[in-house]
Amino acid sequence: MQLCSCGICVEHLLRDRGNDMAIDMKTIREMAPNLCEVYDKETFVVMMKRRGLANIAESLDTYIDAGWIVPIDFGNKTRFHRGHMIILLRLAANNDLHYMPGLENTFDFEDIMSRRVFLCESRAKDIRDDAEKIQRLMRWIWSDNAASLDPIDAVLTKAIIDISLDDLDPDGFYENLKVDSPSGTSMLVKDLLAMQTEISDIITSLSNTGVSTPNVQYIFDRNRRFNELSSRMLPIHSPFLAIPTRDILADERLDFIRTRNELFADNKFQELVEYYETHTIYFESDIEKRAALSAAIGHIYGDLIKDSEKAAEAFQEALEYDPSNADAFQEMRRHLRDAAKWDDLIELLSNHWDTIDDAQKRCELILECAHIQAFKCVNVAEAIGLYERCAIEGYPGNDFDDLYKIVDGLMDEFTDTERLRAIVTLTLHIVNFAQCDKVEKLRDKFNVADDPNSQCISELIDSGLQSFKGDQPEALETLSHAIALAPRNTLIDALLYRIASKIHAYSEFREGMSLLETESLSSDDFSNIWVRVAKVLMRLPNHEKYALDYAEKAVANVSSNNEAIDLCYDLALKDGRTERAYIYATIKAARTKNDKLREELHNACHEMKLAFEDDDEKLMGVYETLLQFSDVQDEIQSNIRELINDLDTPKAIAFLQRIEPRCIASAMPSFIGDLYTSILERNLLPEQKKNLLERYVGFLLGQDPSENLDVFVPIHAKLYAMAPSDRLFTMLKQTIKDDKDSLSTWAYELEDASSEVEDSRTLAKIYTTLASCYSEHALGDLDKEAGAYQKILTLIPDNVPAFKCCFTAFARIGRDFDCIEICKKFPIEKFTPQDRWNYISKALSFALIKQGDPEAMAQFLGILANDNEAKIPALIEELIKEAEADNIDKGQIICFFDTIAPQMPTLTQTVLKLSKANLLASMGDLDEVCQLLSRDTYEIAKQNKIEDFVKPAIAALANSDSDECKHMANLWSNASSPANKAIEKPATSSPANKAVEKPATSSPANKAVAPRRASSEKTDASIAALVKECAENIDDESFTSVIENAIKTLSPEDATILCIKLGKLYESKQNIQTAEAYFKRAFQLTQDYELLEFYKRIRHFKKALKILAFKLAKSPDAAKNSVKLETAVVYEAMRDFANALKIVDELLDSDAFDTPARIALMRQKSTYLLQTNDAKQALATLQQASAAADANLRDEIDTDIAFLLRESDRDAAQKLLDTLSQRGVKSEKMTLLTAAFDIDEKRYDDAEAKLTSLIRPDEPLAIAALEKLIVLKQNRGDDDTQIREVARQLAERAPANALAKQILEG
Repeated sequence: MQLCSCGICVEHLLRDRGNDMAIDMKTIREMAPNLCEVYDKETFVVMMKRRGLANIAESLDTYIDAGWIVPIDFGNKTRFHRGHMIILLRLAANNDLHYMPGLENTFDFEDIMSRRVFLCESRAKDIRDDAEKIQRLMRWIWSDNAASLDPIDAVLTKAIIDISLDDLDPDGFYENLKVDSPSGTSMLVKDLLAMQTEISDIITSLSNTGVSTPNVQYIFDRNRRFNELSSRMLPIHSPFLAIPTRDILADERLDFIRTRNELFADNKFQELVEYYETHTIYFESDIEKRAALSAAIGHIYGDLIKDSEKAAEAFQEALEYDPSNADAFQEMRRHLRDAAKWDDLIELLSNHWDTIDDAQKRCELILECAHIQAFKCVNVAEAIGLYERCAIEGYPGNDFDDLYKIVDGLMDEFTDTERLRAIVTLTLHIVNFAQCDKVEKLRDKFNVADDPNSQCISELIDSGLQSFKGDQPEALETLSHAIALAPRNTLIDALLYRIASKIHAYSEFREGMSLLETESLSSDDFSNIWVRVAKVLMRLPNHEKYALDYAEKAVANVSSNNEAIDLCYDLALKDGRTERAYIYATIKAARTKNDKLREELHNACHEMKLAFEDDDEKLMGVYETLLQFSDVQDEIQSNIRELINDLDTPKAIAFLQRIEPRCIASAMPSFIGDLYTSILERNLLPEQKKNLLERYVGFLLGQDPSENLDVFVPIHAKLYAMAPSDRLFTMLKQTIKDDKDSLSTWAYELEDASSEVEDSRTLAKIYTTLASCYSEHALGDLDKEAGAYQKILTLIPDNVPAFKCCFTAFARIGRDFDCIEICKKFPIEKFTPQDRWNYISKALSFALIKQGDPEAMAQFLGILANDNEAKIPALIEELIKEAEADNIDKGQIICFFDTIAPQMPTLTQTVLKLSKANLLASMGDLDEVCQLLSRDTYEIAKQNKIEDFVKPAIAALANSDSDECKHMANLWSNASSPANKAIEKPATSSPANKAVEKPATSSPANKAVAPRRASSEKTDASIAALVKECAENIDDESFTSVIENAIKTLSPEDATILCIKLGKLYESKQNIQTAEAYFKRAFQLTQDYELLEFYKRIRHFKKALKILAFKLAKSPDAAKNSVKLETAVVYEAMRDFANALKIVDELLDSDAFDTPARIALMRQKSTYLLQTNDAKQALATLQQASAAADANLRDEIDTDIAFLLRESDRDAAQKLLDTLSQRGVKSEKMTLLTAAFDIDEKRYDDAEAKLTSLIRPDEPLAIAALEKLIVLKQNRGDDDTQIREVARQLAERAPANALAKQILEG
């Protein structure tokens, strides 16, 4: 029975079989053993996997839950059958539509997949219906009711098996396979064939029993329509496909695709082309899409419409849009070759091979072009060039014969060099030894020109032949010579590749290339050739890992070689050498102008740095390398600072030493200086700090420190403080030359650094050097010079040279008190007798004249008397002269003599008494003279032959009206008369006297002293001669060694004398620096305070203060006030009156001073108060002093008071002036006062006469008189010329005078 044409009502057609169906179900099951097999779940899954349905088997539970698969209950157990396998097979086929390899990368993905999903869902509904019928058939087989069968179930199941077999084995391959396959598709096909046979037998049995079997052609029609719909969704590899960009609207895009697919499915190819051409706007925003559109049009014309010319036009257009379009290229290549358009084909090939990255494929195109040029176009020169390029690219030499024919038949117009170049190419294509002979014979036909390029080519031929014959070392050596001749010859690369590819041991290759380094090439040439060597090694698997070494050599030669940088980065990244890759990524990021690339590189750097940022050694290596690149120096400097801060001190110092040469080479001295400074700020060990400072100073010296003295000077001072030496000080002087500002800074820094020094000898050396710096011939700060020497004495109290320098320095700047104090403290036994006499006598003079210190006078005179009492009379006489010249009151001198006389030896007491007599005589107090010149005194004077010492007093007595005075005069006059001398003569020659005199001249003690005196005199003479010689050779630096040897040879005392004399010599020559050095040296030797006096002379008051502070700390309590007073005087010189005032107030609060001293302090205080603009308190202080003073001193103080009152209370000042006049006060200061009042009263002529009388060279009030004279002339209206002349005179005496400057500069 047949189905009706409508194909429906299948069940109705089967109803006519009746209920008397005679089918035995047992027979049915025996007829279909495969269909009757059942399995548990695990066995079923394994069976499915063996048949290639693993994915679907793993989803079995999902299909069971969804109702696709319904297991049967068999003996109270769940079982699966072959029908389930058929269902799963259909599901697998349907699921494949969800996946199309490559489709997910196309712009059509969503559109195509949405259509396929819809199709799959539609088909899934059909499969679900079919699955129900299949499972119903399987249940019937296992039932006992044959009548329950619906025949359509069996027919439909067979149809599905047939369709599955067509899908799996369309050609019958597996069906006819004689060998059984253990698994896979073959097993699946065998299963389906067995089931197909069994179901066919069942259907036949049904027909034989009269059961009508339905026609299920609709199953096949349905499958066919599905396949058609599926095929109309064009696969991704279709050459006719053109996919628009996503820049257009989604609806427009879908409409385009729908129309495109419909036109193609309906074979409307011309209309499809036209449709493409009218919608090119959908492709314009993407060059590749636009090229693909033209290529699709070309395929339609060429493959479907069969119009080759239009196809070629379309493909050419595609290449114009995208030269790398491989599809269009291949079609054009085929078209041009078929059309024998050789020139066009050559152009096509040459345009396209540069778009190909694969060297092998690129060479194939070049070689094809070479063949065309040689054999189609007969363009031999071009052909040779292309063969050469093939060789350079490294293409295997398999075209030797053709190339040989070309080279051997070169036309005459080719030069010998061009022919040789062609032979090089031929050499690179050699494949057997016979060809070597051919090349050699061919080469011998041509001459080698003398130019480097021709010589290079000849060497290349030799190198290539040597390489082919197996002598690679010789080939490399020859190649090195060729490179040296013409390093940019491109044939070198090809030959190098050929040679390197035959060398298995890299060491052999490296050794051969090292020969090249001995050649004379420029840095650019070396950099270029190393890049090319690296690229050659990249192409060789055995040597690829060494390519980075040569790429880095290229960078080392020319750091700006960006090609080398890029190569280094790629190679380091490929080799996994993270630190190296980081280095070159950093450089690339700094140099690129592409913001996106820069960001990518920065991100890459960040990721790479994570791998080694905790490894200090690797970080140091990376930063050290990057320092040579100026592009990244700012960034790397910041990173290095951060790293240095994180490293411990030894590592930080070691790293600094590592990078210092690199920084110097990269012109980054300030950066290195910052790093040194950073480390020096740490808490370093002394040896660490010293070594680091030495290295820093050395570094600065190498950078021309004269250009950077602000850095060099402080660092050098810190080093000198740790290790003072003449070498270092000489280094400083040679560096700063005559720059006093730098020297001053150095001295300041050295003083500051010395606070950390504990070793006394080191400190002494430092202070000696400082004294030299502050000397008159250097910085001229005499106060500081003296202070430095004083510090040396504090450190080494018995240092004679230091004493001498300190004493001299104090004396030079008028710090007499300090001279006295250091003499009091210094161990006099350290002096030579001559030195002791010189310095103690000078101190005695200061004690008498400058300080009025009887205690000191007694100490010093006692020392001198014990040394050589015979010289005391002359000494006392000289002291009195100096005192009188300094306007010291005679009564005060007498008072001092009276105070100290009881402590002196007899002779000295007598000398003091006689001196007092002379003074009293000059004052007219002859009665007191008579009392002093007693008989006893006379006898002592006579015995010591000093009676002539009192002649002035005797003369005064002789001229007196007093008989007593004349009698005394006669006594002393007769003692010195000729008669008396005659009487005395026997006495001196009597045995008794001889007995007395003999020991005086020949005693052992005196004999012991005499040689020392002779030696001292001889030494003094030597010293004087040496100083004289130094003066004559003062500009000869080599003479310094002579001086040094002398200082080392002499005793400390004599060396001190020498240093002081030299200091004064250099001071007189205005070489303050050297002078200070010698004064300091003297101070170091014996703590001689000449250094302090030197500082005072050159007005280095800050240094003087430091010496005073040292002196104060070392002085006994009794002497401390003197030191404080001296300090106040220094502050006064510095015009630091506030500090000076504090000291004076402190002194006045003590009880250590007698009335004259307190009056002097009060007067000094008033001066300081005036300078601080406290005139009221100054006046009160002077009035207090006046009330305590004696008559003479009161007049002087009242004169000062009158000056003050004149400014604030003129009536009181006038009254006081009248009082002073009534007292008969006459003094220079009184003259100045009356002149001031005359100016006030406009008595200009009287005032001018008085002021003029005060303007004398030796007059202390001359400056004040000149100032008053200027005021007078201004008030009187004198000519400016006259006023300026007075101002000029004032400026000569006081260069810093404000009034003089104002007039002369205004």
